[in-house]
Parts: sequence; structure tokens; C-alpha cells
Amino acid sequence: MAYLFCRTEYFRGLELGPKVAWAVLGVLIIRGWLWLENRRAAVDGAATVASGADEDRISPWVGFAELLDSALVALALVFFIIKPFVLQAFFIPSGSMKDTLLLGDRLVVSRFAYRFGEPQRGDVVVFKAPPQADENQTEFIKRLIGLPGDRIKVEKGTLFVNGLPVEEPYIRERPRDRTPSRPEPGALHTRRDYLGFDWYLEDDQVVVPEGHYFMMGDNRNQSRDGRTWGYVPREALVGRAILIFWPPQRVRGIWWPDGVAGTEAHVSQGGAEETRSGAL
Repeated sequence: MAYLFCRTEYFRGLELGPKVAWAVLGVLIIRGWLWLENRRAAVDGAATVASGADEDRISPWVGFAELLDSALVALALVFFIIKPFVLQAFFIPSGSMKDTLLLGDRLVVSRFAYRFGEPQRGDVVVFKAPPQADENQTEFIKRLIGLPGDRIKVEKGTLFVNGLPVEEPYIRERPRDRTPSRPEPGALHTRRDYLGFDWYLEDDQVVVPEGHYFMMGDNRNQSRDGRTWGYVPREALVGRAILIFWPPQRVRGIWWPDGVAGTEAHVSQGGAEETRSGAL
């Protein structure tokens, strides 16, 4: 019953599991019992005063009730303000982001990042799993490679963004497959049959549609990502990963100033600057 209570419309999106639901319900029950106990003590105290007795009838549970009230306020802040709107913890369930993120890493994800700012190339992004991904996870984490309007290609192990080659120091190894992929020549199936979605192509490059983003895992040869299930819409973005907080030996910020994050300067400036920017 507690779990169903926490899955109602009011709680939708908070992703409270059954353990948390039972804990919240338990705290509420205890607090209700303390309220009744303190109320009974207050009534007894009033009767004692009316009879002229000096016996102290203050409930011994008053201090504990105040402590519990503070705990309830803290829980409310965490589950109804901080988690839905500010910060979220995220557990890495696979090796698709090696060696940037390892299996078992725990992250802090900023939900503020895309409420008041725009996604940038190179961001490590948590987003709702695309329906065509056909996996059990509800949220994915990948690196943002392409913004709306960007032209993306991977050829001979090198990423190209808007026609410029990009050196990526964070990837585990160079990708073996070409992007955009395509059916074998002479095959009877269409591109949609082959991939499950349609590429938007221009000069044999993937064109990211308006309002969408192209994501790839840093472990390029062991990642199911945008090359498999296509583009991610803006409304599916949950937040930007900013910090690994566990295990202790892995505590660090998550940001690479170079690689695809530096591509914007390449695109907006002239050819001489492009050559100095770290492109291959």
C-alpha cells in the first residue's frame, strides 16, 4: 500500500522505490502516534492542573517528536525539491562510458543545468531512455556529440563534426564501425528496417534534427547509443553529470575542455584556428 501511495500522480517522476515508500510511511505513522501521545499528555496535564496537583505531566516524547519533525522536513526537501529539481544521484550500470565512468561509479547529476542553460557538446548527459532502445533501463548516460543542425560522421576511427576531425582523449579506443551505417549494397530492407529509425543525411553525414541531440558512449565499440537508436529529444534530457562521489578513490569532476567540447570554436572560426584547435 505504501508503494502504491508513492506511485500516485502527485509523486510521479520522483521514482521512489518500495523501500523509500515504506520508510516514509513508517515515519508518518510514528509521527502520528507521537502526536496522539503528546495530545493525551496535554489532556492529562490540564486535568492535573484543574485538580490542583503539582505533578509534571509533560510527555517524555516531546523532544523526540521535534527531532522527527526535523527529519520529515529534511525528507521533504530531498524528495520533493532537491531530487526532482536540483540534484540527483545516478549509478553507472554498464561499461558503455569507460574509461570516463566505470561500472559502479556513483554520480551527482545537476537537474538545473538544462532548466536554465542549453546543452553543450561534450556534456555527459543523463536522459530518459529512447523507446526504440528496447532495454530495461529507464535512464541512460552518454556524451553529447551533436547539437541540433550538426553534421556527424565517424570514418576510419575518427569523429567528424561539421566536416572537421576531432581528437577525443576520453574515448577508450577508436570506433571500428562507420557512422552513418547502412544496409549492405543490394539488401532488400530499408534504412528504417535496418536501424529502427531514419537517419537524416546530407553529404553522407548524419544531420541532427531540430530539438534533438546525438549521443555516444566513450567506450565506442561497446556502447549502444545514438548510432543504434537515433536522436534524443530535448524534453528527454534529465541533467548533466558533474561529479563522481563514490567510490572515494574515484572522486572527481566530470568535464573535458577539449575533444568534442572544443568543437564549437572550430566551427565558428576560420581555417587557421581550426588547425590549432586539436583536430587530427
